[in-house]
Amino acid sequence: MKPEEANPEQGKWTPHGIDQPRRPETWRGGRFGRLLDHLDQRLFPSPDVSYGNRAQLLIDGEQTYPSMLQAIQSAKHSILLETYIFASDRTGQLFAGALRDRAAAGVKVYLIYDSFGSLSISDELLATLSRDGVRILEYRPVAPWKNRWGWKGRNHRKILAVDRCIGFTGGLNISDQYAPASTGGEAWRDTHIRVEGPAADIMVRIFSETWRRETGKEIDPESLGPVPEKCGDTPVRVITNSKARLRHIMLRSYLRAIARAREHILISNAYFAPPRKVINHLIEAAKRGVHVDLVLSGKSDNNAVIYAGRRDYQRMLDAGVHIFEWQERVLHAKCALVDGVWTSIGSFNLDHQSILHNLEINVVVLDWDFGATVRKMFEEDMRRSIEIKPGQWKQRGWKDRLLEWMFSLIKNIL
Repeated sequence: MKPEEANPEQGKWTPHGIDQPRRPETWRGGRFGRLLDHLDQRLFPSPDVSYGNRAQLLIDGEQTYPSMLQAIQSAKHSILLETYIFASDRTGQLFAGALRDRAAAGVKVYLIYDSFGSLSISDELLATLSRDGVRILEYRPVAPWKNRWGWKGRNHRKILAVDRCIGFTGGLNISDQYAPASTGGEAWRDTHIRVEGPAADIMVRIFSETWRRETGKEIDPESLGPVPEKCGDTPVRVITNSKARLRHIMLRSYLRAIARAREHILISNAYFAPPRKVINHLIEAAKRGVHVDLVLSGKSDNNAVIYAGRRDYQRMLDAGVHIFEWQERVLHAKCALVDGVWTSIGSFNLDHQSILHNLEINVVVLDWDFGATVRKMFEEDMRRSIEIKPGQWKQRGWKDRLLEWMFSLIKNIL
């Protein structure tokens, strides 16, 4: 859609999209409110929806790590930490020290780390944690001589739940890769969310189910703290795919939101190599007048995925989708905003591994004010990215085209 073709009822056109989508009178009265209250109860059971929460957007390790550490240090009953990467670097030692301190003070501390993602974690760090009372689960060891070992189906979730009333999730692992440059970190660009209220207790249940399934031992919820009270007015849906029948639940969540969009779709995804149905949904949305902005990786720790994702750029650009490539430090965020009110933040990448194999978690927030904060983050990211222009993209060299074709053939294993 060209600037002069923008619908004036949708807001004023700006270089990066429409300045403000229309605000529904209440979230319950809007499309996504009705979706939350009535649609798809089979796929989204009511216990996964909670009301009376507070939600806070956290950008990069600079905001996320201090908030997580503050919550850990204030824990009185329990700390549940689940992560794909737990490194033995400065950041890992910092978190390990905080966990050990609270365990030594009598707080129940549980840690789940993925064996493959945390290959670099040291035996010394694990022994120190265990000695000080931290209960540890290595998820699916990459070793055939250990129980429940395996190569595929990694635990890619990021969960921190404190005292059943504070929860965190998003894209950040425990590693110097995400730490601020001022502390010697690599300052990867990532997004996290902090929730307070009943939604945090859903994260506790998700963690506890994984612990029971992998160890055969139950975690008594009453030992983790009191049932959290309502502390705000934000509705939150916590989505995970740990059960086989819910394997595609997060993909469906994205597709349904895109299909119902009427004004604006903003998506930032680090490893963008989705199935064809995602591309088709985005194209259909752009053709019906929705302004679609994608913030994708221009550099990555996995350049093969970048080339695989670029294979579909031309189709999307021709349909009017706006594509921005982040060129600074590595982009690792997984975030989306639809019509200013539906926000999704979590560990879920739009790639084959997240959709079919890995354990993932997303938090969906239905709140206009929270959406406005997320929108500002997107606008800043787009300002600092390079927009891919259709005419320029058609002129790229044959080597790039060849790499796109090659890696698109094997994107299901990347």
